[in-house]
Amino acid sequence: MRLIILFAIAALSALALFALPQQAGTLLLLGWVGLAVGLALRRAGVTRHDLLRAALLPPLSLYQFVRAVLRFYDLPARFSGVNWFPALPLSLGLVAGALLAWLLWAVSPPLSLIILALVGLVGFVARREQVDLLVLPRALFSWKPAEERRSPLALLILLGLLCGVLLALLLWTVSPPLGLIILVLVIGVGVIAGQLDLGVYKLPQHVARRTLARLPADWPEIETLAWPRAAIEIGVVVFTALVVTRAYGNSEPYFKYSYLEAEWLTSSAYALEYGIEQYGRIPLWQPLLERGEPLVENPFAFIFNPLSSVPVLLAGAINGVKISVIVYTVFAGVGGWFMGRMLGLGPLGRVLLGLLLIGKGNMHGMIQMGYYQLGVTQAYFPWAMGSVIALIRLPRRAWPVVLTALSMTLLYFAGNLWYILPTIVGIGVIAGVYALANGRTRIDWQIVRRLAAAALLTVGLCAVTLLPLVAHFHLIGNHPPEIGSGMEVPLREMILPLYFDPNPERPLTYFDPFLNVISVGPVGDISHFYYAFTIPGWYALLIFLVPLYRPGAARRLWWVALVFFVLATIWGAGGSLLFEWLYANVRLLAQWRYVGRALAISAFWLAVLVAMRADSLWNHLVNTDWAALGVTTRLGRLVPTAAALGLSVATALAGWQVVSMWNANISSSINPTSEDHNRCITWLRRDQPGKPLSVWQGDYDYMLPFQLNRVRSWEIQADFAMLPVPNTIASAAVDLNQSLPEFGFAWTPSERAYLNQHGYRPVAASPRVGGFRCLHRKADALSYAYLTPLALAHLLLPAENNLYDRADFPSAGLTDVERVEHRDDAIAVWVKEPRLRRSILTLQERAYPGWTVTVNGQPAVLESFGGQLAVEVPSGNEPVAVLFVYRPPLVLLGGIITILTAAACSIWLLWRARRERAG
Repeated sequence: MRLIILFAIAALSALALFALPQQAGTLLLLGWVGLAVGLALRRAGVTRHDLLRAALLPPLSLYQFVRAVLRFYDLPARFSGVNWFPALPLSLGLVAGALLAWLLWAVSPPLSLIILALVGLVGFVARREQVDLLVLPRALFSWKPAEERRSPLALLILLGLLCGVLLALLLWTVSPPLGLIILVLVIGVGVIAGQLDLGVYKLPQHVARRTLARLPADWPEIETLAWPRAAIEIGVVVFTALVVTRAYGNSEPYFKYSYLEAEWLTSSAYALEYGIEQYGRIPLWQPLLERGEPLVENPFAFIFNPLSSVPVLLAGAINGVKISVIVYTVFAGVGGWFMGRMLGLGPLGRVLLGLLLIGKGNMHGMIQMGYYQLGVTQAYFPWAMGSVIALIRLPRRAWPVVLTALSMTLLYFAGNLWYILPTIVGIGVIAGVYALANGRTRIDWQIVRRLAAAALLTVGLCAVTLLPLVAHFHLIGNHPPEIGSGMEVPLREMILPLYFDPNPERPLTYFDPFLNVISVGPVGDISHFYYAFTIPGWYALLIFLVPLYRPGAARRLWWVALVFFVLATIWGAGGSLLFEWLYANVRLLAQWRYVGRALAISAFWLAVLVAMRADSLWNHLVNTDWAALGVTTRLGRLVPTAAALGLSVATALAGWQVVSMWNANISSSINPTSEDHNRCITWLRRDQPGKPLSVWQGDYDYMLPFQLNRVRSWEIQADFAMLPVPNTIASAAVDLNQSLPEFGFAWTPSERAYLNQHGYRPVAASPRVGGFRCLHRKADALSYAYLTPLALAHLLLPAENNLYDRADFPSAGLTDVERVEHRDDAIAVWVKEPRLRRSILTLQERAYPGWTVTVNGQPAVLESFGGQLAVEVPSGNEPVAVLFVYRPPLVLLGGIITILTAAACSIWLLWRARRERAG
């Protein structure tokens, strides 16, 4: 009866929540619940003494735990004899003032500057009065002040050299010769100062020595790992990757990878499949995009990357691209495990890093939005960084050098250049901080030599495409530079929470300097830029706020990761003065557009920091002798075990929360083929068999029907294009590559209006889309191959918007050539039409280095007529056979270098393995 009454009162208390203020109702409810628990304990025979002892045990255990932590850091000994006043309150006040100035900057910059000036003035006066403002860090880390002062002359010369280097960089963009002259003068002054022993380099040497002395170069030991344990750990990572990407493997065979630019970006897969099926080799030219473009010599192609191309060759392009997403996800997870092992992390850290690199939002966000290359290239981050760490840690092994080169080569072959620069910088910085061995200024030349060997092997392995791309870099165009430092997003309010908030509906405010507009939308809509969820916020707080942390081994890499995380975050937020200056003064950097992509880099380094911290925390919990630190009670001895178990569970939950975002429906990248496009383009190919066809369309989201039917998609409105060689016939302003094709595909009313405006009329027999004929035809369009009298070709004038048709040519100037045959990377044309004068045979194919031509079997001079392939043919009535062949010599030379480099790597690895077995 007593319990019934108690529950009735508790129910009334719960109802009171709706009548009383929230706090009062909650307190009332908690009071009655407490009373119920107390009565239940009394009925169970629990006395007041038992309750009091149970209540006191946790505080006593906590007291012992805190005392053990103090002994763990040996803080009482460090703080003994330290004069805290007035240094400590003054230094804390200065830090608080600086933080206040930073927080007030967004509200009132003048007020923030005033506070910052006051902080600087107080700090200056304190230093003049010899107040030790670094008393707290000195006590914690045993820092000591500098023992020697540098001469004013050396300091002035050093500052002058730095200013000279900055001036040379600034003048380089205005006048490269003047910038080079100033740089040579600066180097000369620096060499003379070093020869005269003026102490110019003492200050940077002193700073480097003192900094690296606090960051020892030692690493955690790489534990000997039996293969069953390794298989279990890797199996967990691989199984997780397969589970979260199962949608790509379980989709219907006719479903394709398609969203935004996906079908265009993966078009090289379909070209590869067709070339192998038809000709038994990789084609060198892609004739189905715009006016044709190189396939091998293309920064967006991935045909030489086995992780992308092998699934395509085994399963076909449609299913192979989907399978490759699974392969890359597994590869990223195993790479995280490998990097963790090279870092010396334990099982918890290794598996956690693998899971985080599977699930960090930038990778799957970009893949699911259709930006295939931008997503899959992130899988190489841990392999590149892990291999350079192995290069440093295992100086007698050859495989880390080769693996570093191979990782960078596959990153380059993955089909996007965006992440190559930050990866190279990361590799260089890691090798650099460890090349300064043991905190001394002496350079460890072995690391430098091994890194140089890796760089040389990378260039050799990439030569098949790198050599022609470097030679023809000026022909990669239509890629406008970034304005300022890209889109600007508030750093504190918007960017930082993205790492810890998995919600794709989180609102994001950003300013676009190109459009000069401020936009607001859910982060999931632009997940290929800003969806950067890497670790749950609760887990980050758990591992970083637990007081068990003492800097140990691999501190250099910890600080490298932290610095890269901060810099990449600032880069991705946009609008910072540092990156605005870099984008304005470093021309090539301006091609690294859409700076939000940099969050993929910062998310990677954040994952490394989290894994290192979690592993350090685990080691402290498990390996510390708590009994020696004063923890003697039974409950106190159970604290480390319970904490380690709790950390394991929390790590598993956090890792699963991250990887499960693969299925958060940020976007849908697996879709069936567009029936309207497929039906329309298939009908056109059946109606015009064997004829070179080009079709205008308003967008390039649907490319697969064009690829499967061997129909050229005339217009791809991407910010990338391969440029033709300059004109050898007609004025430089004539661009025949912009001439509208014979057919157009209309999907929307605006597209139909555009085609009607430019002389297109519906094809009556074509299928209907939305009640309208899908195909339109332009009667006066230029044919694929045509003849123009040479004298009239030189008279061709620029047309409006370069949208040429037959009416733009001189009267009676054109003669269509009907017999054309594509054979692999060759185009055969038979000219049967009579020619009264010397004529120019022109193909609507982009004029690009590597093409050669023969006329009746004899070599001829290749011309560029309005940016299109052309050749002069003689007058007369007899037929002429013309053969255009694309065989770029630099691709052939680069391919030989790549094969020789690969052979050299294999021989070196086998030779070193034989020596290790013999030794």
